[in-house]
Formats: sequence, C-alpha cells, structure tokens
Amino acid sequence: TMDRELAKVARIRVAMKSSQDISEEMISILQSFEDKLESLEKTILPVHKATRNLMTKQSNLEDTISQVDILIQHQQLAFQAKSLLSISSIEIDLTEFLRLLDRIRLAMSYFHEKSNLKESTARYRELRAALATGLIQCEQEFIKVMAKAPYNTTRAIVPSEEIAKDSESSKAEDKSTMMGSEISGDEENPEDQELAPIIDIQIIARLGAIAACLVRNKKMGFIELFEKERSRQCLEVLMRTCERTFDSNGSYGSLDGKEDILLTSSRPPVIDESAIDLKTKTTRYMSGQHQSLVYIRMLLQVLKLEESVFRETLQRQGGVSSQEYLEAYQKAMEASTDFIIKKVFKAILNESGQNKLLVSLDFLGTLQTLIPQFLEVAPDVDGNGGEGGDKKHFRDRMGSIKRDGDARRKKTPSLREKILQFRLKICELCGLALAEYEQSIRKHGRIKRKKMPQAVHVVTVETINFLFRSLYSYKSTLESRDIERVSEISDARHNFPAITITGSLILWLLDSLELTLKELATKQIQNASLGWVFILNNLQLLDKRMRDASRLLSMDIHPADVKKRFGEKIKEALHSYTNASWTKAVEAMSMENWPLIQSHCHPIQIQGKKKMEADSWAKKAIKHKWKEFNHHFAKQYERQKTWLIPDSQLRARLRNANIDSLLPKYRDFYQKYQQVKFTRNAGKHMKLQPEVLVKMLGEFFEEANR
Repeated sequence: TMDRELAKVARIRVAMKSSQDISEEMISILQSFEDKLESLEKTILPVHKATRNLMTKQSNLEDTISQVDILIQHQQLAFQAKSLLSISSIEIDLTEFLRLLDRIRLAMSYFHEKSNLKESTARYRELRAALATGLIQCEQEFIKVMAKAPYNTTRAIVPSEEIAKDSESSKAEDKSTMMGSEISGDEENPEDQELAPIIDIQIIARLGAIAACLVRNKKMGFIELFEKERSRQCLEVLMRTCERTFDSNGSYGSLDGKEDILLTSSRPPVIDESAIDLKTKTTRYMSGQHQSLVYIRMLLQVLKLEESVFRETLQRQGGVSSQEYLEAYQKAMEASTDFIIKKVFKAILNESGQNKLLVSLDFLGTLQTLIPQFLEVAPDVDGNGGEGGDKKHFRDRMGSIKRDGDARRKKTPSLREKILQFRLKICELCGLALAEYEQSIRKHGRIKRKKMPQAVHVVTVETINFLFRSLYSYKSTLESRDIERVSEISDARHNFPAITITGSLILWLLDSLELTLKELATKQIQNASLGWVFILNNLQLLDKRMRDASRLLSMDIHPADVKKRFGEKIKEALHSYTNASWTKAVEAMSMENWPLIQSHCHPIQIQGKKKMEADSWAKKAIKHKWKEFNHHFAKQYERQKTWLIPDSQLRARLRNANIDSLLPKYRDFYQKYQQVKFTRNAGKHMKLQPEVLVKMLGEFFEEANR
C-alpha cells in the first residue's frame, strides 16, 4: 500500500513539473506578443496622427468651399437684386416675390455679420437698397389689395333681424346653410366657418402674406394704414346702408286715445270726446317696430367680421402680436361705433312722450341681449376682461358718469368701454324718458279746456294702456341690473316700495295720474260735486283695472296694495261727493232750532188730530227752511240727473250714498213739520214726500236724461 501511494506522489510530481513547464512557455509567448504590440503601436501612431490631420484639413477645406459658395451666392444676389426685383412681379407671383425678398434679407444679414470681408459694406448697401425697393412694392401692393372689400358687404351688412341671431338653434341653422371653405389658420374655428362664405379668403391670404413679410423686415407702418382703411370702409358702408335703407319717419300704427285697454273683462270706458285733442294724437309704439333697432345688430355684425379680418390678416398670417392686432382693430372700429351710437341716440331723442320711453327700453333690451356678443368682439386690451369684471366696471361707472356727458377720460375710451358707456347712456335715457312721461301725465292737469269731461279722462285710459300694454311688456328689461341704479328708478323704488322695479314704477305713475285727476277736478271743474264725480269715474276704472290685473301684478306689487289702493280712495271721494252735494240741503233740514220753533207754536185740533199752529215768526222760519231745502235739492237734481257715470256699479253706489245721506234726515224733517200748521197750502212748501225723494234720487246719472 505504501508503495502504491509513493507511486501516486511520483506521478503527481511529474504532472506538476509538466504544468509548470507549460506555464513558463505561455508566459514566454505572451511576453513576445506584448513586445510585438509595442513595436506595432510605435509604427501606427504617426500614421493615425497624419490621417486625423488630413481629415481636419479636408473639413476645413469643405467649410471654406461652402462659405465661398455662400459668399458667391450672396455676392451674385447683391449684384442681381435690383434686376431680379424688376423681373419678378409681385402682382403675378406674390409667393416668388416674397421668397426673393427673404433671400435678399438673409444676404443682407450675411454681409452685415461679415463686415470684415472686402466690399461687404458695399454689398450690404446694395442689398439694403434692393430690399427697401421690394418692401416699398410690398407696401404699395398691400395698399392696393386692402382697398378691396375683404368680405361681401351685401351679404355681411344686411339691415335685417337675421344678421345677428341670438339663439343656439339659429346659430346651428346658420352653420348648416353657410357651408364653405374655412379661413386658413392654426385651428378650426366655428366662427371662421360661419364667416367663411362671406369673407374673401384670397384677399385675406394675400394681405396676410405681405403683412408677414413686412413684419419680418420690421416695417410695421402697414398696420396703421390697414387700420385707417378698414375704418374708412366700414364707416362708408354703414353710412351708405343706413342712408339707403332707413326712413327717418317710421310709423308704428295709430292710437287715437279711444282704443280699448288691454284688460277687457268689462266693457270699454266711456271717454268724453272733448277730452281728446285731435292735434296731439300720438302713435303707439309696439315692441321691435323701430327701424333703427337694426343699427345695433348691424354694428355687432361689422365688429364680428372686422375682428375676424384683423385676427386672420394680422395675427394668424401676419405674425403680429395679439396686443398689436387688438389695438389696431379697436382703433379701426371707433368711427363706426361712434356713428351707430349717435344714430341710436338721435333715433331715441327724436321720439316724444311715451314713445320715447318705450323706444329707449326697446333699444336697451336689444343691447342687453347682445352685450355678451359685443364683449366677445371687444376684448379688454389691458387684460381686465371677464364678465364679472365688466359688471363691476359698469357698476362703478354708473355712479361716476354724469348724464350731461362731462365725464371724459384723458385717454380715448377703448371699444369695450364705448359699448359699456353706450349701455349706461341708454339706461340714463330711459330714466329721463320715464321722468318726461311722468311730467306729461302731470301736464294734463294744467291744460285748460273749454269743456271738461264728466266721465273717464283720456289721460286715464292712455296711462292704463301704457302701463299694462306697453310698459309691462318690458318688465325683463326694467328688472335688469343695468337700470336699477338710474336716479329716477332708484327714487321710484324708495318713494313707492314694491316687490319689483316694475311695480314701483306702476305705483309712481298711478300716483302722478291721481294728482293730475285731482288738479283737473279742482282747477278746471267749477262745480265741486261734478269734480268728485269726475274723480270717482276715473278711480273706479283704475280700481277695476288694478283688480283685473291683480294676478298679473301679484309678483310686482303686494296683493293687499293692489286691492286696497283705490278702494279706500273711492270711499273718501264718495264721502267728499256727498258732502259737496248735500251739505247745504242738510243744513236747511237742521233741527237745532226745533225747540225754539216749538215755543212759538200752540197746540190745536184738526179733524180730531193733535197738531201745532205756528205764530208768524215760526211760520216765517219754517217756510225759509223748506225754501232753502227745495232750492238746493232742485238745483242738484237738475244738474246731477244729466251727469254721466258709465259704470253701473258706481252709479248704483252713488245713488245709494245720496239716499243714505238725505233720506233719514229728510224723513225726520218731513214728519216733524207735517205736524205743524204753518201755511194754508202745505204742499207748496213740502213738495216731496220721502218716497218721491227716493225716486228722484234714483233718477240721478240716467243716460235717458241727457
């Protein structure tokens, strides 16, 4: 076993010796390979450096050749610029002409940067002169092209309610009927699609391309030229359209003062013809009838079109900043906006009476409907836009701008401010017109007439018609914030509290009507009783109409006020009427001196009945009493039996009031002196038995007696 182990060890030693020999041989080979690599490296490095230097020289040579080529191109362009410009026609091939200008501009920039090159200054000047010549041609072409209308004015500015539809359905309908290629731009714009058939895309594209070239060459004077030309064209088109289309003397349909009122639950009131002045008959304005209402819509349509033209020409295609294009657009629209505003004010101020107020409200309502669209095309250049900001701006200015127009800002108001001031001014005109109408009601009380009516005065019917047929139809306009701070409106709200502004205005005008009726009754009707009959006739009509309209007015005036307003006043007027009619007759029937008269009488028997016989003094006193009563009653009877009270309820009420005022006292008076013998013929003095008196009082106000 030991021998075998020793044999194994011997074999291992031999193997290890063999491995060591192999390792040493490998090390020798590697060392030899390393020596050869070092030798090769020493040989290759110079070649590599030489190759790299050669490549650098080749690159430099290529760059030099390229720069020489660029120099040659720019040099040739500098020599040929004027001739190329003379050959190229901006009218025939605008794109090629503008490319040539861009090449000239690049060449000019090249020589400006390479100022160290020989004759670079000369080439720069040649190119600059050529570029200036080309830009002059661009400006001339821009002026020539912009003189053409960028849109079809026949289709764009139409004096019709169709040119500025408000509802979403009408907008969708427009888009479906106005299909066409859209204006080229970065994004698809629905408004552009709508205006595409109207706007001439070729003109806009040509103007935009020239504008972009001028902007690249920092020639910004074209913006002012474009602004002035668009201002001139728009104003000219608007003036021509207004002159051609509208007649300053519009008609609304006649109103002669006798038309039935809106609430027809009872028969029309009887109006005395003498109360109607034929020379002052007015035409009643109906909502939407004024021809000049279309002015506002025309202005909106022009602003929409021009904003699209300016945006597409200057900003999208011309590369002008948003600030610059908006400023140019708003300046261009100043003249047209001022023109339309003046036309609207003139149209309103040409009206008079109630029509002035209704026309003002109609214009205000139209503007309120369109104001969001106006503000969209009249953005705030200073960046203070937004609907909330506009309302705050309007509220702030409402308290600061005076009606006489003295509040002028140092700088010219922006287009947005003009629109807001326009709205404010119409609000103020509504307030003025309302005050004028209120004064026109009061004026009726100062107009002297040869014959005053007994029944309903025309001013009552006209006022009722105005309140419930005309003014009430503008409730939505009156309830807007635009008008609530107008001084006349705020005063009415304070003095005549109601649920709504409309309710306060109705109460205010009715109060003025009542004052007018009282003034007419006291100053122009000599007979006090007739004056109160006149007031009662008018109050009865007002009371009926207010009650008929109670459901209509329930959201504007407190129901209790509607029911009680004229009911209590009718009671007061009824009491005043009976006092004026029968005070003297009642005084004649006074029983205060009855004890004294009794003391001058002595008892007697006549046909078995106990009576009293008066002495001479008592006879005279009793006869005087009956004479006074008979005189006053006969006078009232002859007068009042012919007086006119059209309303059957009021007629019955007055008759009952007369009976209640006279009959109890007369019956007592008659019975007392029926027991006294003061004359041989008592029937000569005691003419009327109580039953006859009641019958005669029942004949008052009969139509058959007239």
